[in-house]
Amino acid sequence: MMKTIPQIILLFLLALSCKSQEEASVKNNSSTVDSVEVSDVDIQQMADSINKIVRDEIYNIISHVDSVKFKFEEHTAYSKKSLIESYKLDDYYPLWKSSKNRADAIDAIERAYEHGLLPKDYHLEQIANLNNKFYDLETKEYAELDLLLTDAIILYGYHLVKGKIKPHDLSFSWNFIERDLPPSTKKLMLSALKDESLDKALFSLEPQDDEYKLLKEHLKKNKDIIENGAWRKLGFSKVIHPGDSLSEISLLRDRMIAENYLSESDTSSSNVYDAKLLLAVEKFQLLHGLNSDGVIGNNTLRALNMSAEDNQKKIICNLERRRWIKFPEDKPYIKVNIASFKLNFIEGDTLVYDSHVVVGKAHKETPLFMDELRYIVINPTWTLPFSITSTETLGKLKRDPNYLQKHNMNLIDSKGNIVSCEGIDWSKYKTGHFPYMVRQEPGPSNALGRVKFMFPNKYAIYLHDTPSKSLFAREERAFSHGCIRLQNPLTFAEFLLKRENEEMWDTAVIDSIVKTSKLTSISLKHRYPVLLMYQTAGETPEGELYYYHDIYNRDEKLYNLLSVEM
Repeated sequence: MMKTIPQIILLFLLALSCKSQEEASVKNNSSTVDSVEVSDVDIQQMADSINKIVRDEIYNIISHVDSVKFKFEEHTAYSKKSLIESYKLDDYYPLWKSSKNRADAIDAIERAYEHGLLPKDYHLEQIANLNNKFYDLETKEYAELDLLLTDAIILYGYHLVKGKIKPHDLSFSWNFIERDLPPSTKKLMLSALKDESLDKALFSLEPQDDEYKLLKEHLKKNKDIIENGAWRKLGFSKVIHPGDSLSEISLLRDRMIAENYLSESDTSSSNVYDAKLLLAVEKFQLLHGLNSDGVIGNNTLRALNMSAEDNQKKIICNLERRRWIKFPEDKPYIKVNIASFKLNFIEGDTLVYDSHVVVGKAHKETPLFMDELRYIVINPTWTLPFSITSTETLGKLKRDPNYLQKHNMNLIDSKGNIVSCEGIDWSKYKTGHFPYMVRQEPGPSNALGRVKFMFPNKYAIYLHDTPSKSLFAREERAFSHGCIRLQNPLTFAEFLLKRENEEMWDTAVIDSIVKTSKLTSISLKHRYPVLLMYQTAGETPEGELYYYHDIYNRDEKLYNLLSVEM
C-alpha cells in the first residue's frame, strides 16, 4: 500500500522513539521513555528519508513514462528532454521541496495571462489541487506534483523566450533571428529553486524592451476597461466634422474618456463637436495610423468601434510576435512595419529616420523576413516579373501593340537581346505562356522611380521609389505587388550615403547622377539588417501605444492559435 507523507513521518518518529527507548534503557536501566526529543539532525534525517522515497518514485515514473506522448498517469508533459535532464542533474531528487518555491511557481503560472498566455497550459489545475493537500499526499502524488511543477516552469519559461506558436507555421518566409534561451535553462531553474528566486529568474526570460512592457501595461488596462463595461458603438451615418452638432457626440466623448484621450474634467453636456473633443479625436487618429484631421469618416469610425475585447486580442497577438524576434543589438537596422505602412531606421534605442511606405496589396502580400541592405541603384531598370508580363502586360499588349514603347519598355529574348515588337501577333500567346522578358528602362516613368535599395533575397523584394506619389496621402497604403515603395527615397539614399562618407555625398551629387539617366550601382560598406515585420500594436517613438488595422487579417488566426489549450 502506498504511504502518505504524514504516515512516513509517523513511522520515522516511531522508529526514533524505539531507538530512544532502547538507548534510555541501556543508559538508565529504564523500561520506558515518556517523550521523544527531535533534534535538527533528526529532522534533516527525516527529510532525507522522505526525499529518497520520493526520489525513487520520480525515477520510477520517468523510467516507465510513455516515450511517444510522454505521458505519466493522466498527465501530459511537454518538455521531455529538459525535464529528464533537470532531474538527472540532481540525481532525480524532488526539486520543489520548498513551500515558497511552490507558491511562487503557482503565482507565476496564474499570472501568465499578463503575457497573453494561458495559465491552464501549465498544469495549473492539477498542480493547485495536489499542492492544496501537500501534507496528505501519497509518495506517488508527491512525485507527480514535483514533475508537473518542473514541466510547467520549463514550458512557461520557453514560451516567455520563444513564444507559444512557431512563426514558421504562419509565414513561409520567416527567417528572423530568434531570442536566445539562457545557456542552461535547467541550471537557471535549479539555481533559482536553490536561492528561492524563481520570480526573478522568470522575469529575466521575458523581453526586457520598453515595447513589451508597454504592451503588458495596456493588456492590464484593457482588462480593467472590459470589466468596467468598456464603451458603446457609435452609429454615425455620415462623415462628422469638427463643429458639427448631433446627439451621439456624448457617446463619442464617453469613447474618448474610456481610453484616456479625454479627461472627465474636460467633458461637456453639449452636442457640439468642440475643440477639446477635437484634440482627443486627433490624438486617437494619430495612434491608429489615420490622418489626424479630426474628421470622422469610415476608417476612423471603424477604429472607434473596435471593442476593448478586440484591442485586447490585438495586444495579445503582438506580445507573442515580440517574443519571436531578437532585434539587432550591435548595429543600426531598418524596420518596415507592413501593418503601419512605415519604415524606421533605428540606431540603439533611437529612431533616426522614418518614412511612409506602400506595401503589398491583399493576395500580393509583402513577405515577412530579414536580410541585409547591400547596395543602392540610382536610375534602375525594372525587369517585370513573369507573373506580371504573362498576365497584365500581355493583356495590355493585346489591346495596344504600342504599349511597351509608350512606357519606355523593351522586349528581351531568352539570350538577353532586345527584340523589336513589330509584327508580333500577341493574340497567339495565352496567359501564363509568354516567351519574352520585359524591361523598363531608367527614366521618370520607371515603376521603380529614380532609386532602389537592394537586400538580395529569393522573394525579389526591395525598397524603391515610385512615380505614383499620390498614394502616400492614403491612410492605408497596400497597393504594390509585394515590394516596398518609399515616400522620399532620394532623401533616404542621401541619409545612407552620408553615413558612408559625409564629405562625398550630398543632394547635389545624387541629383547629378539622377540627371544622367544612367544606371549607377553604389555598394555600401555598412550592411544594415532589414526587418520586414507585421505589428498591429506597439510602441510609438514617444512611448505611447499605437493600434493599426490588420490589413492582411492575420491577428484572428494567431489569436485563435494562442487560445487553444496545449
